[in-house]
Amino acid sequence: MLHRLPLPRGRSLALAGLVLALVVYGALLWTVVTRSNAQAASPPSAMHMSDAQMTGMLRTYRVTHPEHREQTSLAVTPVDSFVTSGLRWDEDHNTATVVDTAHIMVGDAILFKFTAFHTATSGEGSLDPLSGALFDVTGMSPADNFTHVFNDPGRFFFYCLIHESSNMRGVIDVSTPLGAPPAGSPSRIGFVAAPWPNPTRAGASFRIALAQAGHTRIDVIDTQGRRLTTLLDRELPAGAFLFAWDGSGADGRPAPAGIYLIRLRGPGVTESRRVTVER
Repeated sequence: MLHRLPLPRGRSLALAGLVLALVVYGALLWTVVTRSNAQAASPPSAMHMSDAQMTGMLRTYRVTHPEHREQTSLAVTPVDSFVTSGLRWDEDHNTATVVDTAHIMVGDAILFKFTAFHTATSGEGSLDPLSGALFDVTGMSPADNFTHVFNDPGRFFFYCLIHESSNMRGVIDVSTPLGAPPAGSPSRIGFVAAPWPNPTRAGASFRIALAQAGHTRIDVIDTQGRRLTTLLDRELPAGAFLFAWDGSGADGRPAPAGIYLIRLRGPGVTESRRVTVER
């Protein structure tokens, strides 16, 4: 009969420690290999890319997709703007809006404003065969801002190439100039162009359209619903109209800096548009 001799206590502890070390080493090695394979299988997210990495990615892209923008006359005044804000192209200054939309008319211009490293690339995304056809601009600061005039009606999309995966994009709806709307088709009534300029230091202009004649009232109110001034309170015929607010209250004094609403109430329509006043 064989008898297993017990190991000395010191050797038992050493052997147990060796086994534990081998187990820990194996687990660490598996983790490193797994992470390396995962990183090799998918490109790094732009959220975690350094400025140098983003610059390198754009440099490679620009070899086959040169940056371009139209040469806009200095006489053209933008009616609305998009500005980079974090990972958003912001038009309405409302962080709850994921993708902002500007509403303009044929011949109007949009100002694209940069505050950080992004692109303004026309198209619905990098897989769009017409991506970058209208404009494709890289910007980092206000020195890179540019204006684009939209001369055709339709819906136009743009996005940030670097942060496409973060849904950094915008939409521009361009409508034809309105005369009196045809009977039975009140689809484009109310505000047909966002107030501009916005933000503003000295007031803003805006366009409205009515499908039918009737009493129409336009007020400027603050975010608490208090009326600052009344711009219009009378009968209007059906058609399209251009109005302006000079940035002052009913007492003629300039409105303090803040957010205001231009509220339209007319036949078949009640709408508001936000205007930010800067002082």
